[in-house]
Amino acid sequence: MRISETQRQCIKEAVERQFGADARVLLFGSRVDDTARGGDIDLLVETNRMVPDSIEAVAAKLRAISEIQRRIGDRKIDMVIAGPTSQLEVVRQGREHGVLLQSDSIIANARATAESSIRECESHVSRMEMAVSCLDELFPLSEDGIRLLGEAEIARLDQFIYRFMKLQDSMATRLLPSLDTLIRADDSPRPFLDILAELEKFGIVPQETDWQFFRSLRNNLAHDDPERTAQTVATLNLLFSEWRHFAAILSRAADYYARLA
Repeated sequence: MRISETQRQCIKEAVERQFGADARVLLFGSRVDDTARGGDIDLLVETNRMVPDSIEAVAAKLRAISEIQRRIGDRKIDMVIAGPTSQLEVVRQGREHGVLLQSDSIIANARATAESSIRECESHVSRMEMAVSCLDELFPLSEDGIRLLGEAEIARLDQFIYRFMKLQDSMATRLLPSLDTLIRADDSPRPFLDILAELEKFGIVPQETDWQFFRSLRNNLAHDDPERTAQTVATLNLLFSEWRHFAAILSRAADYYARLA
């Protein structure tokens, strides 16, 4: 986008002062085209605190524009005020093609979460590798074989399962949402399937179905039924043969974050 970091911060601060900290402001129009030159600064402000065409909203808009121009210079600024449910064409265009101007703290928090989660996930993968090196000769398991495992082997198997669950939890609750925030510059909560669909576009998650496959394995292990040994054995054999494909999602996520940093 063709505004400076100082201009972005001035715009964000002015909008927050006039419309509240929960207002969303998007830059749209020619200024989001890096190949263009010049052009007005077109802003879409979404707020649920004011009726868009009310005197209060118009006054806030004029004050915000005046403050921005005072701080960044006398630029032509067009500002559209809209409620979160507005379906006006200009609002739809702004939402679809605009760039969210978000505060530095949101990006900084997302980066910190991503870095912390990557370190945690890599630790889980390392522990899984250790367990696998001790269990490799036992797989594929059979129903009779699992009943004959010794205490040390059961402890290693438990470690493998536990670390896989922790790996998936950390990726689902911390790493992938933080990458989604960095990509969209927006930390508003949204369904996890929407996050997966977004990350699939960037090659971080190969396919949503890949994640759901490993989620199903996790659920089978979490609801282990002693009376259903055959299912447990089949699940463990699948996980043991396929878990590195899941670890590869972590590698892609970490590589993508490294390119962002």
